[in-house]
Parts: sequence; structure tokens; C-alpha cells
Amino acid sequence: MPDLASRIDQLVPPVPPPHFSEHDSQLVQLAFDNARQRARPFRGPFVASWLLSDFTAPLWVTSAYGREECINGEWKNAITINWNVVLPNGENLLDARYEKLLLANRAVAFLVRSGYLNHAYSPHVWRARIGIQLALSRWLVLHEQRFKPETFAFSQIDQNGIDSLLQLLAEDTWTSALQILQRLLSKYFLLTFGEPCPEKYLTSIYELPSEVRKAISEWFSSNGYYVKSTAGVYTGRRYLSRERLAREIHEPLGSLRPSIRFNAFCRQFEPDYDDPLLLNVAQSSECPDEQTPVLEAVTKFGASKGTVFAAAKTLALLLSAHHHVPDLLPKSSAISITRAREIALRKAVPDGHTPFIPVNTGLAYMREAIRIVHLYGEKIVDLYLAVRNAARTNTPTPPPISTS
Repeated sequence: MPDLASRIDQLVPPVPPPHFSEHDSQLVQLAFDNARQRARPFRGPFVASWLLSDFTAPLWVTSAYGREECINGEWKNAITINWNVVLPNGENLLDARYEKLLLANRAVAFLVRSGYLNHAYSPHVWRARIGIQLALSRWLVLHEQRFKPETFAFSQIDQNGIDSLLQLLAEDTWTSALQILQRLLSKYFLLTFGEPCPEKYLTSIYELPSEVRKAISEWFSSNGYYVKSTAGVYTGRRYLSRERLAREIHEPLGSLRPSIRFNAFCRQFEPDYDDPLLLNVAQSSECPDEQTPVLEAVTKFGASKGTVFAAAKTLALLLSAHHHVPDLLPKSSAISITRAREIALRKAVPDGHTPFIPVNTGLAYMREAIRIVHLYGEKIVDLYLAVRNAARTNTPTPPPISTS
């Protein structure tokens, strides 16, 4: 591998057949030169017109469709990548210990955006791919005894690891893959009871006994973990601070919020929201909308197939970049992303629209709406016109119109 570039340079160009025209011969030569250039390992420099900051900067500033502009020395409307990422063990991706893992992430991001991997992505999709890449980095650190990312970066990823990762993603996105709920329960069970959490609770994490839920809830309350809703119909009700939970297990808040199962887990310790439905803490309407799931059914939801596809594509990018960064990325010869993806997709749910509300429920809403319009429609219009006229003439607002 160290002399791959020189070997590629020594490749003899193909000789077009005699019946090829001069134009066709030139096309053959151009195709060969292009293929040789793409196959040659990239050795730097890591400089590109789209990268507006230094390659080693903690925060990458990149171009965004030409809309970016520098005002008083500060970039506006640019796409940024923040490498200041907290890891599950409490350390940071920018720490010297994870220098190789950081370099691998940056190198792959640079190669993808620069077109060296035969994949063309828009800047926003490219940023989303890096987000998955960083989640994968956190997963490696979570299993650092096995993968040793501080020494080998991504290169120790194998078929069994990818199979396991994609199947966990199919169950419940990165919440399951990063064992977020198990880590939360283990931490707060130990703090509450002074002993490690039994395995039986970790395997039935949504069905904790009432005495366990009550004890942990009381510990949360006495240690200030609850905040009050400040908007909607549930103003004043208490719920667990997601920010504090994320901070204490060293996870980005953004990795917790999208997970419906994470909210279902937290609801066991939120007695103010004791309801068969997984209520929105900031619900603005009088009644829950049709997208509010049943709490009991939430734990049976799998992730969408799109989650599995996105992770599989990111893993494929790592494999395709191996010859550019051979010491830090896994070899593609011993790994089948397709096989792992197809197995995981059996657990995932198809992407689609939210199911329609039941017909009887819809008809009940419509009947009530028609009744209100029939009884009060004209009076509501009269009140609106009266208020509008009063505002135009700057006269006192008329008294409310009786609906009796």
C-alpha cells in the first residue's frame, strides 16, 4: 500500500485499436488518465476552495452555494462543522488522545466534499453525513475496549460490528446503538439505591416496577432534575430536563430529542404526565393531535428504513476511502455493507406518512365544528367587523356580543 501511488503511475496506457479515430483515441486516453487520477491515494495538501478555515481548525467554515460572505472578519451564511464533540467517556474528540480518530473524520469529510470518492453531495447532505460519521465515532469510543479508536480510529471495524450496529439502528436509531437508555438507568439506579442496576431492569427498560420508578423520581426531585413547562396547556407541569440528562451521560442533546423511545423512558419518572398517551410537554391545543402516539405502543416502534440506509451509506464512504487513509479506515474486502443493511432492514419500518385519524373521530370533530359555526357563526363575524371598525375609527372596543 505505501507504494500504491507509484505503481499507479507506472501503469501503461491502453493502446486503442487501429480502427479507432483520433477523437476516439483521445477519449480513451482521457478516460484512462481520469481513472488513474481517481485511484491514486490522496496525500494532501488538505486545501480546497470550499474550505474557508484551516483543515486543523476546531470549527470548519465551508462554502454554501456561494451565499457565504465575510463581514468584519466573520463568516455569515456558511456551513460549519464543529469538531468539538463530547464522547461517551467524558473526553473530547479534540483531545490529544483521539488525534487519529479526529484525523480520520476530517480526512473522510474532506475527500467526500472534494469529490475524491466518486460521490457528489450537496453541502447540507454532506454535513448530515458527517453527523452520522461523528455518531459512529461515539459508538467506537463506547466500545473502546474492542475497537481501540484512540489507536486505530475506524480501522478495527469488522463485519460483526457493522451487522450489530445496523440492527441496533433499525430498533431505535442511535439511541439504541449508543445504549443511551441503559446508560441513563444504570447511572441513576446506582445514585438512588447505591448498588448496580440489575440486568433484569436493563432488559425491560420500559417496564420498571412502580417502587423503582417512585424511588428514582424522588431522587430526581430532591436533586433538581425537574423543570416546569412554560408554554401550552400543560404550563407548570414538571418534566425531566433533557439538557441535564444529556450532559451527565456525555451525549449531545440533539441525539436524544428525536428519539420517541427516549421520551417514553423518561415518562416513567414524570408523574405530572401520567397518561396513556405520550403527551407533548408543550402541547398548544386543548386536546392531543392525531400524531400523539399511545405510550404502550411506542416501545414497539422501529426506526425508519431511511435511518439504516443513511448509516449504511456513511459506512460505505469509509470503506471507499480506505486507500486514501489506509492506516485509519477499514478494508472493504472483508466487509459487506449490503448484507448487513439487508438484515437490519427486516427490523426497520417503511418510511411513510402518519396514519390518518379514525373515521369516527374525524366525523365527531367535523360535527362539532359545524355545530359551532351554525350556532355562533354570524355573531362571531359581527364581533370581528365591530372590532375592526373600532380599530379603524380609533374608538373604544365594543362590548362582547352575547352568545345566548
